[in-house]
Amino acid sequence: DSKNDIFKVIKYGYSDIVSFEVYNRWGNRVFSTTSEEVGWDGKYLGTDCELGTYFYLLRYRCHLKNETLLLKGDVTLLR
Repeated sequence: DSKNDIFKVIKYGYSDIVSFEVYNRWGNRVFSTTSEEVGWDGKYLGTDCELGTYFYLLRYRCHLKNETLLLKGDVTLLR
């Protein structure tokens, strides 16, 4: 249905992305970017990843606080 096919950072406020990474349950990195324009399509090296829970780390530079912050969480991959 072409809805929610890409998992990416939506930037708002006075911040810049330092890095955005997605990991599988074994701790293997399946996606990494430093661009806010690029997102994860649920694939690793062109192959569909297994359905399940993945974990993300987002490092971003907050200009108001003048520091780099870390946001982490999880996302569930469904098809």
